[in-house]
Amino acid sequence: MSMIAKPQPVPQIVVPDPTTLGIRKLAADPLQLLALDAATPPPTGDNGSEGPESSPDTIWTILGSRDAPHRMAVILCPTCPQCADLHEVLHELAARYPQQLRIDVRFWPLWHSCNDAIEEDSVSDRHRDACEIVRHALAVAAVDSQAFAGYLDWLFGQASPATAATAETEARARVDGQAFSGKRDAPALWKRFDRDVELANQLGVTSVPRLFLSEGQVYGSVTVGNLEELLARLHGFQPAASKRVEGAPVWVSEDYLLEKAKTSKELIARGEYALAARNYREMLKVKNDWPDIAVRLAWLLATCPDEKVRDGQEAVRFAKRAERLIYEARDNPDVQRFRPDMLDALAAAYAEVGEFERAQDTAKIGIDAYQHAGRMEEAAEIHERWEIYQRDEPYRERRQ
Repeated sequence: MSMIAKPQPVPQIVVPDPTTLGIRKLAADPLQLLALDAATPPPTGDNGSEGPESSPDTIWTILGSRDAPHRMAVILCPTCPQCADLHEVLHELAARYPQQLRIDVRFWPLWHSCNDAIEEDSVSDRHRDACEIVRHALAVAAVDSQAFAGYLDWLFGQASPATAATAETEARARVDGQAFSGKRDAPALWKRFDRDVELANQLGVTSVPRLFLSEGQVYGSVTVGNLEELLARLHGFQPAASKRVEGAPVWVSEDYLLEKAKTSKELIARGEYALAARNYREMLKVKNDWPDIAVRLAWLLATCPDEKVRDGQEAVRFAKRAERLIYEARDNPDVQRFRPDMLDALAAAYAEVGEFERAQDTAKIGIDAYQHAGRMEEAAEIHERWEIYQRDEPYRERRQ
């Protein structure tokens, strides 16, 4: 793995994020419309439609626990990059508080063939398959609600938008294929599909993502920290013990982050893998646009000799985050664009989740990149791992 580069940009970082989220009040509680269930039916709307009620046909598209006391709702499109960014925040929050927080997911595909609010030629062709992908996601949830969150992670973890074909292949790999086909074409799924679009239009949605609490629509640059803080202010939500909700911001310097990165490397050398992984995660909470640390965390989660630390799905997610960050910073001269180490980590992550063909293809790109740069030693190291992936085996670092 490459040396850790200094975090960019270099000015000091504020923890927690000082950005204050706002709430735009709506005429009625949006969760009464958007929640997938309700204790009692909400009042009838102007158009005569009612809010949702739980029924045997309910398709549970949720993150977190169905019975959690704190709730929010989000409207997403699976081909929307901004939706992927918000999903990453919500994924982290739901993982931290699985019994405290429930996030109901609704869809508003950005394509005119299934959403009359979208004018033809008004959006990018990247959204062409959005309608079909939403159907695949709903079908996954209809077959097995527990598989939905992982499928959503996969959809938003891709460097480029999934196609209808790849999304279907992934869906069939996660749930029973025959049941998937039946649910995807069932009247209940079409009813839910149309209902999501209708509800978004009732709320005046013109773009996504959109995040809602019972008080109204959340606006602002959403991070895990400021969303936690907002929930704490509004509902007495209890954030993690390490999270500061009140008081003055804590200023963290560039040197502190570099020292923490060095400490993490030393922890790995001593075999204290879990502590190193925690260190890396904490660093990314402080500065979530640092690709070097995302790469190192992905590598550790994919290749760690301690199975209790390994997490292939998370490894893929962090490697994809690094890939996206590097791409987004392509015009920044201070950000290194030559990153075969990211490809190496992504290949290892794919192998850890059993996607050996993708691991081989990704590793091969990394080999070619190193060879093109004349870095033959690094190319040979990835080549050794590529041979392991050809045997349908994941790569493991040696225990320290």
